[in-house]
Amino acid sequence: MKFLLVVVCLIAATPMFADPCQSRFRAGLSQYARFDTLAALVEDGLFVGMGWVSVPRVLARLENRSAMTSACDEVAVYRSHVEGMTAPLQAAAREFRLAAALCSGRNRERAHENIQSIEIHNIELADLSSFVGQLTDRCAE
Repeated sequence: MKFLLVVVCLIAATPMFADPCQSRFRAGLSQYARFDTLAALVEDGLFVGMGWVSVPRVLARLENRSAMTSACDEVAVYRSHVEGMTAPLQAAAREFRLAAALCSGRNRERAHENIQSIEIHNIELADLSSFVGQLTDRCAE
């Protein structure tokens, strides 16, 4: 019975001994991975293999992709992916800001580096969102 009590106390106390720096950092990496997966999906689908990217060329590429969907159907899918990229990027930034506050030394520096990287990705996301918006506008014509 005493053994069981010790085991239960150890299990209950484990979260108290968890490293808050590490958990925030891992949460930030997890959220960033979600963003990165969507970003790769969108960029591969819209831009890979194209020497020069323009709205008409991307629409022509999407039109030729499948006989079952139109370019505008494809644009709607990519638009939803782009809209879904904002939340994980914001969550990653929040987690890395918490990690920067809770960590020390090299881990704090890494958290700040990740925050700077996310700021750059926010600019890239705004550009990508603008381009997909142009595709959507063309479809609405």
